[in-house]
Amino acid sequence: MIFKQIPLGPMQNFSYLIGDETTKECAIVDIGWSPHELIDIAASESLKITKIILTHGHFDHIQELNRLAFETNAEVYFHELEEPEIQKVIKHNHIRIKQLKDQDTITIGSIEIKVIHTPGHTPGAICLFFEEKLITGDTLFVGAIGRTDLPGGDAPILF
Repeated sequence: MIFKQIPLGPMQNFSYLIGDETTKECAIVDIGWSPHELIDIAASESLKITKIILTHGHFDHIQELNRLAFETNAEVYFHELEEPEIQKVIKHNHIRIKQLKDQDTITIGSIEIKVIHTPGHTPGAICLFFEEKLITGDTLFVGAIGRTDLPGGDAPILF
């Protein structure tokens, strides 16, 4: 497995690359601000971006969704409760979407990613668990819990 945590953009959001070394396919998690940098990183590992996974629908995580989806033809995955926010930014009819529910599985080659619905930062926030790793999106921050003062936030639910 190839796994990279990539800080991008003015808010230093984390994007992630999860790749299967055998099939050479990969997913990008939370694209944020710099789709071309993510495309370049995937190419440097000889990987093809086939999936885009969004942990939630806030602008700083989905800002460049159209560009990355258009340029890679990757399928876009997000929790079904995030659909209204995601639909606000989708500009191309050809973008393929897959709505997720708690406990769904996303497969990238031989890598199986378990979807864990973790509302509170947003109604449809998810964490991703695979191979002893947990991507939390904004459910958790480095050294803190996620914010609940943004649209869709609910502190009691997050706690």
